[in-house]
Amino acid sequence: MRILHTSDWHLGRIFHGHHLTDDQACLLEQIEGIIKDFNPDVILNCGDIFDRAMPPKEAVDLLDEHCSRIITDYKKPYIIIAGNHDSPERLSFGSKILQKSSLFIKGKGEKEISPVVLPDKDGDVCFYALPYLDIEACKFLYNDAKIKNHEDVIKKQVQIIEKKHPPSKRSVLLAHAFVNGSQQCESERPLFLGGSEMVPSSLFKNFNYTALGHLHRNQKAGFSFARYSGSLMKYSISEAEHIKSVNLIELKKDGSAIIKEEKLKPQKDLRIVRGKLEDILKKTDKSSDYLVFELLDEGILYEPMKRLREKFINAIAVQRPNQTINRTETNLPDFRKSTELEIYTALKKHKNDGKSPNKKELEYFQKILNEVRLTI
Repeated sequence: MRILHTSDWHLGRIFHGHHLTDDQACLLEQIEGIIKDFNPDVILNCGDIFDRAMPPKEAVDLLDEHCSRIITDYKKPYIIIAGNHDSPERLSFGSKILQKSSLFIKGKGEKEISPVVLPDKDGDVCFYALPYLDIEACKFLYNDAKIKNHEDVIKKQVQIIEKKHPPSKRSVLLAHAFVNGSQQCESERPLFLGGSEMVPSSLFKNFNYTALGHLHRNQKAGFSFARYSGSLMKYSISEAEHIKSVNLIELKKDGSAIIKEEKLKPQKDLRIVRGKLEDILKKTDKSSDYLVFELLDEGILYEPMKRLREKFINAIAVQRPNQTINRTETNLPDFRKSTELEIYTALKKHKNDGKSPNKKELEYFQKILNEVRLTI
């Protein structure tokens, strides 16, 4: 069976003030071209379809047009799960009707995890779709107060699957998770507190292939048959050196998987330009790429971003690696790369004479933060 695995499209994303809908549409066209050439038996999309719970109209339209072409023109089964950026209820709208057209959208967690069963010449393949499910929702769904972290969430679901899966059939898992040991980027929103978002790759050992979403780098997740496809395009400066791609899988009769990365080429790349300001301003760059300037000058520069934007239309950021701030004089920590949790912890310590917040306070803060994120 041939499988195309993609994830983390973040449709509706705004990147340093730039709306990315046209860039994303171009890449979806490329994926459709890959589908035409590779001729997969099924397409898997593993979450964070949209960038926020209430996506803009143009993002919804883009997904609608893409899915319509896949189902109507290419007549390919399509399995989609919700990620932590998606609204499960909104993504699931009409899913019971759509599955009659082989568009299987799994937005909400299911107590009885039924597979999407697709046949090929070697028999049936069971696709088990696990949309992102937070701890409290999982406790309620399965009536299990012992669930404490994301590992417990995935473990509970995998146990349900393994109890009912026919051993004679091949199996593929779709999940949206942070697998321990995998490399993350700045643009990935944390799932839970600290290390509690991590899950071990051993949970996936009994599946012939595990298609993962959440992390934006194409990479293995412990096993060669458990992989992230990575994001559709570069969504943070930390991803500038990434090569974005989709995974093409050939699942053999014996359950072994041959996996190939198929590169995607954006119409506007994200590049880092390094050098001194005056030298860079002398250069000519007629590309439409998004440019980050790493200025190697020391000392004060006069309005570097304004001057760069006058010459380079898609200049998005300036970095100053040689510029230092005297922390002993300002006595201010640098929160630019801190998470919300780290900032909250530092504030509480500052207010409480160096005493850190307790576990209950941290869990309550994360609960409120998750609720706020769903409204953004």
